[in-house]
Amino acid sequence: MTELNKAFAALGVVMVVAGVALLGYLGYTVFQILAMPEQVGFVKFLLSRMGTCDKLIYGHAGNEPFELNLAEPARTVLLLFFGVAIFWIMAGIAKAIISAGIGIVRMFGTSPARDP
Repeated sequence: MTELNKAFAALGVVMVVAGVALLGYLGYTVFQILAMPEQVGFVKFLLSRMGTCDKLIYGHAGNEPFELNLAEPARTVLLLFFGVAIFWIMAGIAKAIISAGIGIVRMFGTSPARDP
């Protein structure tokens, strides 16, 4: 195996390790959100910006004004939706990194077949 192949194989291993580390961090963050959501910075930021009395929709229907406020269950559902979307995106990125790393290891990490 040439030195260049060894370098690419090492890069592939590093990518696999980085992807697994990202998935581990993602799992830990989900655990933190479930156990102590006020300790997670992103959730803390969202909760500080989104109050339960915030107006979602307001306007006039004819001569009558109306408004629809954000209730606590709606806020929870909204945060859950954002959380799942972010988790899905991050898991996709980690999967892509791991797949690329495995592909590089398979391509450059194996030695060519030798004739006896």
